[in-house]
Amino acid sequence: MTSEERLTSLRLDPKDFPKRIELELSENVVIRINYLAEKSGRSFSEVAMDILSKALEPRVHSLPQVISCLVFS
Repeated sequence: MTSEERLTSLRLDPKDFPKRIELELSENVVIRINYLAEKSGRSFSEVAMDILSKALEPRVHSLPQVISCLVFS
C-alpha cells in the first residue's frame, strides 16, 4: 500500500460523524433524566443518549413507552 493509499484510508468521512439533534422534553422528563444522571455519575447528555439508543433497539419498547417509564417509575 502506498503512502497516499494509507492517507486516504485514514481520512474521516463527515457523513459518518454523529448527528446533533435537539429535543423538547417535558419538565418531568428533564427532572427524571437529571436524577438518573446524578445517581449514575454520568452527564445529562449521556443518560439521554443511552435512553434514546435503547428505545430505538428492536428488542426494546417504543420511545414513548421508555419516556413514560422515566416519568412514572
